[in-house]
Amino acid sequence: MAKTEEAKVRDPVIDYAHKRGVRTIRMYFGPGIQTGWPDDLFLLPGGRPLLIEFKAPGEEPTKKQQIKIDLLEEFGYAVEVCDNKEEGKKLIDEYLYAIGSGNF
Repeated sequence: MAKTEEAKVRDPVIDYAHKRGVRTIRMYFGPGIQTGWPDDLFLLPGGRPLLIEFKAPGEEPTKKQQIKIDLLEEFGYAVEVCDNKEEGKKLIDEYLYAIGSGNF
């Protein structure tokens, strides 16, 4: 089965995060469960959660997804939207650096 364009962005970022010692939880919800939540929860050191909504290159979150992202940010969660695998790897590095420097 061919990978979706979103998976071509997501999968390398997940692999990179794992190599950096970050664990992830896929935020997949089945039928009857509210949709629109970010795709993955990244469990950063020190109990810091990071949520990432992965998109195919050039795509943006749907209205429903943006509402969920805004809600999470209002509650103080770190949420990012990523449509590029290199950008995603950079996000992982930036958050890990921020934790190490005490700025997260």
